Amino acid sequence: MVPDAFEAIRRDDVDVVVELIGGDEPARSLIAEALGVGKPVVTANKHVLAHHGLELETAARAGGAALRYEASVCGGTPVLDTIARGLAAKSRATGARHSQRQHQLHPHRR
Repeated sequence: MVPDAFEAIRRDDVDVVVELIGGDEPARSLIAEALGVGKPVVTANKHVLAHHGLELETAARAGGAALRYEASVCGGTPVLDTIARGLAAKSRATGARHSQRQHQLHPHRR
């Protein structure tokens, strides 16, 4: 056990940071630090994501690290990943319909 969480994040033998503190601080600072040093972070902290999500996503991109999260509602049913996959599938389907419609409107000339 390491008494300083920031020290633990900076260790070379730490590959992934899982944040289970909840709330705002020190969770936000720890997640930002981990992302800043290129460590992927997994969290279910809805509060910190709601209040600092854009900042943390920016830090993840700048540090080249992944920020992954999942939340539970309705007695523990994970929903965010399902919604994200559903939206991605809808986008692909819309794109396919759009391409098909464009092909019908503008057939290739021979």
